[in-house]
Amino acid sequence: MPDHSALFADVDDALRRLPTGSVDPVDAGDLGLLALEHAEDAPADLDVAAGVVVLLRHAVVRAGDHADTALWWYSLAVTYRHLGDWDAVLDCARRSLAAGIARREFVDATLPELARMHFEWAQNREPWDLAGVRVARDLLGDSADFAARVAEGGPRTELARWRVGLMMLCFHVHADPVLLDGMEALTADLPAELVGMVRFVVETGRLATATDQAEIAERADRVFASRERIAAAGDPELVDQVTEVFFQLAADSDPVHLRRVVECAGLALGLPRSDPAATLRRHFQRLGSLLRLPPAAYRDYPLEQWLDDGEAALYAVTDAEPELIARAAATMALGRQTLIATRWQPMDMAGMVTHSRRARELVAHARGAGFADATLEARLAVLDEFARTVESLFTGGSTVDIAHMLDLVRGTGGEMGDVAASLAMLSGFTTGDRAATRAVSDLASDSPEWEVLRAFAESADLFGTAGPGDPRLLALREQALRISHADLRDAMVGMVDLATGARPATGTVDRNTWYGRIFDHMSVSMRAREAAARGDQRAVRAACARLDDLVRAAPDGSDEQALVRTSRANAYEMLPPTRGVLDTLVEDYTVHLDRDRKRRAVTVVASAMVLARTLRTRRARGDLDASRRLGMEALAWNGYRVLLQAGTADAVESARDRDRRVEPVVEWCLADRAYDDLVRVLDAQRSLVLGAATTGRTVAARLDALGHEDLARRWRAHSGREDETGWSGLRNLVLAALAEGGDALPEAPTVDEIRAALRAHGSDALVYLLPATAHGPGRAVIVPVDAKVRVRDLPGLREAPAFTRYVAASGRERLDALGDLCTWAWEAVGRDLLSALRHLAPGPRVVLVPVGALGLVPWHAARHPDGYLVRDLTIGYVPSARMLCDVVARPAAHGGAVLLGNPTRDLPYAAFEAEAVREDFFADGVLLGGSGRQRRWTPCADGAGTPEQVLEAVAKPLRLLHLACHAGVDVELPLRSTIRLSGADLTARMLLETSPTRAAELGQVTLAGCQTGVSGADYDEALSLSTTFLALGARTVVGSLWEVPSGKPTAQLMYVLYHGMHVAGLRPGEALRRAQLWMLDPDRVVPDGLPEGLRPDPCPDVDQADPVCWAGFAHLGW
Repeated sequence: MPDHSALFADVDDALRRLPTGSVDPVDAGDLGLLALEHAEDAPADLDVAAGVVVLLRHAVVRAGDHADTALWWYSLAVTYRHLGDWDAVLDCARRSLAAGIARREFVDATLPELARMHFEWAQNREPWDLAGVRVARDLLGDSADFAARVAEGGPRTELARWRVGLMMLCFHVHADPVLLDGMEALTADLPAELVGMVRFVVETGRLATATDQAEIAERADRVFASRERIAAAGDPELVDQVTEVFFQLAADSDPVHLRRVVECAGLALGLPRSDPAATLRRHFQRLGSLLRLPPAAYRDYPLEQWLDDGEAALYAVTDAEPELIARAAATMALGRQTLIATRWQPMDMAGMVTHSRRARELVAHARGAGFADATLEARLAVLDEFARTVESLFTGGSTVDIAHMLDLVRGTGGEMGDVAASLAMLSGFTTGDRAATRAVSDLASDSPEWEVLRAFAESADLFGTAGPGDPRLLALREQALRISHADLRDAMVGMVDLATGARPATGTVDRNTWYGRIFDHMSVSMRAREAAARGDQRAVRAACARLDDLVRAAPDGSDEQALVRTSRANAYEMLPPTRGVLDTLVEDYTVHLDRDRKRRAVTVVASAMVLARTLRTRRARGDLDASRRLGMEALAWNGYRVLLQAGTADAVESARDRDRRVEPVVEWCLADRAYDDLVRVLDAQRSLVLGAATTGRTVAARLDALGHEDLARRWRAHSGREDETGWSGLRNLVLAALAEGGDALPEAPTVDEIRAALRAHGSDALVYLLPATAHGPGRAVIVPVDAKVRVRDLPGLREAPAFTRYVAASGRERLDALGDLCTWAWEAVGRDLLSALRHLAPGPRVVLVPVGALGLVPWHAARHPDGYLVRDLTIGYVPSARMLCDVVARPAAHGGAVLLGNPTRDLPYAAFEAEAVREDFFADGVLLGGSGRQRRWTPCADGAGTPEQVLEAVAKPLRLLHLACHAGVDVELPLRSTIRLSGADLTARMLLETSPTRAAELGQVTLAGCQTGVSGADYDEALSLSTTFLALGARTVVGSLWEVPSGKPTAQLMYVLYHGMHVAGLRPGEALRRAQLWMLDPDRVVPDGLPEGLRPDPCPDVDQADPVCWAGFAHLGW
C-alpha cells in the first residue's frame, strides 16, 4: 500500500494554515473519498485514516447541504470503524442516514453494511457486546421495517445467512417477535442444512418471548423434543442457546425445566468446542440445576463424576468472567457438601473428609476469582463452615457450632438448610449434643424425609441405651421405611437395626449398598447368636471363623474393618471364655474404643465398659488396673456429655440420662481394695451439672494456657452466654479446642489433691456416705488429711422406716418425722463415724459428701443419749470433692454487703433480721426488701428486692449476700427451684447462667429461707439453691434443708451466727455450729447487742432446742 502519511500530514497542515473558507469543501470531500479508494479499501495506517477524517470532516462541516454529504458521513463511519471509535461510527452513521433518508438507493446500499459492521464487531467478542448490538439495532431502526427490507434483499445465500444471523443477534436484545417472522421468511433462501437450524432458533425465540403458560409448555415440549437432532448437527452454540432458554425458565425451580437444563447442558458438553469458558458455564448450569432438584433426584445422576468433570473444567479456565468462575466454584463446593449430606455412606468416612477438603479448595478458588457479591460471599461462608465441620467431625469428633451455622443459613435465604441439618444431626448422634439434635427441626426443610429425620434426632438418646424390643425404636423403623430416598431409607432403617440387632427382611437389602455390606457380617454374627441359643457350638465356631476372614479381608484400620470387628466380637461372646477368645475380644473392643475416642462419640462410655468387663474376665497381668482406668474414663465421658450441653437445662437432662453402665466400677474398686481409685470414681459421678458450670468459669484461662488466645477472647467477649436460639456453638468450639489439648474431660481430683484441699480448709477428713446397694451394705469412705483412705462398713445405713418416711414426706409431715430420723442417723452413721474420726484430732472437723438421698439428712443433728453429733464434730457439707478443691482455691472476696429481708411482704421478722445484721455488722451494706406486712409494707430505701437487683448485686464483688425470704424447691426440675423476691422469682437456672465465663466474687451467701439446701430428685447432682451459689463462685454458703420457722428463732440464730464471725472471729462453719449449740443451751447467754425485738421470750411459743429450729441450717464450702 502506498505511504500517504506525509501527503496527509501536509494536507492537514495546509488546511490548518489556510484562512477559513479558502479550501473548497467539495474538493476536500472528493480527496478523502479518493484516498479511501486508493488505500486498498482499508486505511491500515492510522495517520492515513486521520487524514481522511480531516478531509471528510472539513467537507461535511463546510458543505453540509451538498448532495454527497450522506456519502461523506458514511465514509467517515467506515474510517472510524477501522480506527475503532465506535461512538464516532454510530454518530456518523446516524448523520449519514439523516442526510440520505430521501434517497432509497443510498439507504439500501449502505445501511446493511453499517449493520453488518456492528454485527461482526459484536459477534467477535465473548460474550457478545450488547452495546454493539444496540448500535446495529439503532441503525436498522424499526425492526419490522428492517425484517421486511431484509426479506426483500434477494435470494443470495451468503446475504441471507448473515441477515438471519443479524436478526438473531438483534432479537437477543430487542426481543421483537417480528424479527422471528423475518428469519422464517428467509429460510427459502438458505441452504437445506441451515433451514432446520433456523426453524429451531425461531421456535426457541418464540418460547423465550411467550407469556401464556399453556403456550410456554407446548413450545417447551417441542424445543426439548428436537434437542438431540440439533445436537447431532454438531453446533454447540445452538444447544447452548436452548440450554440458556431452559435455564431462564427454571428460575422458579420448576423441576421439569431443571431436568431439561441438566440434559441439554449434558448434550452441549458432549459436543467438541474450543471455548473453555463456555464449557465451564455448561457445567455450572448442569450442576446448579441438579442441586436445586429434591435430594431424591440425585440418585438418578452421576453427581460425583459430574463434579469431578466440572472441577477439571473450572481449573482449566484462565480467562473467563470472574463472576462465572466464582459462581461455578461455589456450586461445585455445594455439590461436594451435598454428597456428604445425602449419600449416607457411614463406612466411607475417609471419602467424606475428602469431599469436605475439596469443598474448601473450591471455596478458596471462588474467593480468589475477584468477583465481589455479598450474597455469594454469605453462601461461601456457609460452605466453608460446613466443610470445616465435616472434616473435624470425622477426624476429631468435634461438634457443630449450631448458632453460627443457623446465622449463616439465614444469610443465604435458607437454601443450605438441609445440608446444615445433616451436619447437626450427625453431630448430635455422634457426640450427644442435645442442642445439635434440637437444631435439626429449625434447619431442615419440610420434606417427608426430614420429618423422619426430626423424629430420629429427637430420639437420639435411645440409640445405644434402648433394648432390642423397645417400641420407640420400632416406631422409628416404621417411619423410616416410608422414606422414598433409597440411601436415606437404608441408612435410617440400618441405624435402628444396628441398635436392636434385628435381621433385615429377606430381599429388602441391596448387597451393593453400604447397608447390605454391613449385614453381610451382621448376619453372620446373628447366625452365631442363633446357633448359641440352640446350643450348636460347632455352628458358632464356623460363624466366628467366617468373621475372622471378613476382618482380614477388610482394609486394615478402615471404618469398615472396625464395624466387622464389632460383629466378630458379638459372635465371639457366644464362645466359652478361653484365653484365646478373650484375647480376640480385647483386641476387637480396643479397636472399637479407639475409634470412638477419636470421634469423641457418645458411645465411648459403652465401648470402654464392655472392654473393661472383658479385661476383668481375662485377668491377665495388669487387666484389673486397666479395667478400673477404663471405668474412670467412662465416668469422665459421662461428665463430658454434660459439659457439652450449651444450656443448663440440657445439662441437667444429660446428667439424668447418663449411662448407668458405669455403676459397677464402684464395686470393682471395693473388690480390688483400690480405695484411691474408689474416691475418684465416687467423685466422678457427683454434681456433674455443678461441675460443668464451675468448669465453664475457668475456660478462658485454660484456653490461654493452650495457646487459643483468640478463642479465649471470644469466650470472654460473649460471656459464655447462650444466644437467642438457645444454642451456644461457641461452647462446642471451646470444648473441641480443650480436647485437642487434652484438657476437656472433667477428671475427678486425686486423693492427694483432696488432702491438699482439706489442709487449706482446716478440716481433718472428707467422708463419702454411701447408701446400701444390692452388692453390699452402706459404707463410709474416709479420706483423712494425713492417712490412707479407709472404708468402713455401716450395716445400719439402709432404708429403715424412719428414713423412708422422712424422704417420702413433705411439709409438716417431714418435720414431724424429723425426731425419728435424727435417732436413726446416730444409729446408722453417727456412732461409727465418731468412732472412726475421734483419733484424728480433738473435736475433729469433717466434710461430708452424702450420696443419693442421704443428702437430705441433717447428719450434724444425729441424736445420741448425750445430745447431738454437732456437739462432737464440726460438720460441713460439699456436693463433691471437686467442689471442695475449687472452693478452697478461691480468694477471699472483698466488696460490699447486700442484705435482703421480707421482699414478699409476709415475713416481718426477716426484715427485722436483715436490718439488725446490717446495723450491727455491715453498716455500709445495702438493705433490700421492706418492713411491715401486706398493705402496711414499706420498701427499703435501697430497693424492694427484685430479681434484677439481686442479679446486679451478684455481678459485683460482694463479701456477703444475705437473703431472708421464702424459697421453693422443685424436686423433679431442680433448675426451677426459686428464691421468691419482690415482683418475681429468681430461679436456680438464672443463677447458674449469670456468669458463665468467670466465677462471681462472692464471699458468703446466707440463705435464711425455706429448703434452700434441698436437692432435686437427682440427688447425685446435689443441685440445690445452696450448691448453685457455690457453683456461681461463693466461698461459703449457709442454706436450709427444710422450711425453717419464719419467726424469732431463725432471726436469733442468724444474728448469733454473724456475732460469732465478727465478734469472736470464728470461721463461718464454726460460727454456725456455735450458734446451733447456743440454740440447744437452756442457759444460753444473750450476745451483747442483740436487738430487743430478737431477745428470747420468757415463755416462748416454740422450743429453740427443737431440731426444727436449728438443725435445718447446713454449712457448705469454706
